[in-house]
Amino acid sequence: MSLLVLDGVTKAFGGLVAVDGLSLDVRPGEIFALIGPNGAGKSTTFNLISGLLGPDRGRIVLDGADITEITPASRAHLGIGRTFQLMQPFHDMTVVENVMTGELFGHTVPKSLAEARRDAEAICHMVGLDQLVNRDVTGLGVANLKRLEIARALATHPRLLLLDEVMAGLTLTEARQAVAVIRQVRETEVTVLLIDHVMSSVRDLADRVAVLNFGKKIAEGSFQTVAADPDVIEAYLGTEEGDTHQH
Repeated sequence: MSLLVLDGVTKAFGGLVAVDGLSLDVRPGEIFALIGPNGAGKSTTFNLISGLLGPDRGRIVLDGADITEITPASRAHLGIGRTFQLMQPFHDMTVVENVMTGELFGHTVPKSLAEARRDAEAICHMVGLDQLVNRDVTGLGVANLKRLEIARALATHPRLLLLDEVMAGLTLTEARQAVAVIRQVRETEVTVLLIDHVMSSVRDLADRVAVLNFGKKIAEGSFQTVAADPDVIEAYLGTEEGDTHQH
């Protein structure tokens, strides 16, 4: 059975159709990547799945239940967690306190502050922030802020984790470390749906890839399959040697 199904989902903003009849099927336990050029509809798709936007047409189904009309908070309680491209940590709180907000407010199971801190510290350890738990978030740097964003989402105890360009702005070494973290997340039985432009990371991580262009899905399959698709090469990957999307 699929964990997440998008069935003919469409979203327009005025005359611009950002997502056009999109159907996706994400299976439990897999890492599924959504790629495509800027403006292809990827972040809009994430906003539709997480409930920040409602579709004009189509259905969104989580583990057999239609969630098309329910609120973002209700979706979080059902097990959808997400990160955002624009990171907005609570700057007057420490790293572990930021993660504790997910533990305390991100799901319906009540926890004491002590329980929330213990569980938040365990998540910090998993994502590589264990040396920084009591550090103020100001001045953390991009790589650690990305880890914090993942940690806060994990603190809601998601079944499905949406990762929105967590590789952006990272060095090659930092991106490899992020790949290792995401693999660890999958080992905790969390299904991952990610958007990214760093093709080496997508290649190393994704079980399946879907490619969007102008809101439509133009290809789906293994990374090797979509990377060899002429429509994908023309729309996104490019053919010139040294194209940044290829590396």
